[in-house]
Amino acid sequence: MAPNPDQVTTYLIISSGVFGASTALHVIKSSSSKVTLLDRDHFSSPRRVAASWDWNKVIRCDYPSSRLSTRLALEAQQLWRHEPLFAPYYHECGSFWASNSNFKHVVEENLKKEEDGRSLETGAKVYSVEEAKKLYGGVFEHGDYSGVEGVLVNTNSGYAGEGSCQVGG
Repeated sequence: MAPNPDQVTTYLIISSGVFGASTALHVIKSSSSKVTLLDRDHFSSPRRVAASWDWNKVIRCDYPSSRLSTRLALEAQQLWRHEPLFAPYYHECGSFWASNSNFKHVVEENLKKEEDGRSLETGAKVYSVEEAKKLYGGVFEHGDYSGVEGVLVNTNSGYAGEGSCQVGG
């Protein structure tokens, strides 16, 4: 049977976190489809289970768990920077990750793999603890670096919200 051109495709997306909401937005903008977005938390719930529900919407590409998350986050950052709907709310101030795990190295490798063959600047760099303490006017100089051998700094990370940020003068 041939498809009916007057029939609207309907999608049900379960989870309205970052990926679910982004998928819904993409489908709505690229087609005349109908989207229903479901989440287990009500918008007025006093606490939420998803990290993307907090008031501090960190926009970053520092994901050690998968290259897919890294790639999607890098693409999303481009939208945050340039899409008229999002750009007024995006503030790129950077992120500073002092971790005693191999997080920084896994993230650095994921980002390098995404940079290959593309004109892509991720803004990520691993610094020694001594170098990191001097960054941003020394604002992180007196942090607890117990067990930390390096710090991942990503100058292209930011947050979504109202207001602006300044770090280190």
